[in-house]
Amino acid sequence: MSQAPFLQALKKPHISVRLQPLSFALIKVCLLLVLNNATVLAKNDIYVKFKKNLNAFLTLSAQEKKTYNRTKQYYRNKQISI
Repeated sequence: MSQAPFLQALKKPHISVRLQPLSFALIKVCLLLVLNNATVLAKNDIYVKFKKNLNAFLTLSAQEKKTYNRTKQYYRNKQISI
């Protein structure tokens, strides 16, 4: 009785690469640093944009604020972001 091909494949020696624990830890730390840095940069960018918009809005006069809010509402109703 012949064996199924997948059973024969299981008997063949496998080539495996084992990472040393130290190198694995270094790779993990590097990935965490890169991801953390990207997250911080993205948050800072969003914060700076928000702060600029807020400061610009606070310096508007009352009439300009009304116009700004009406325009914003108009575009929101049309589902166009400004």
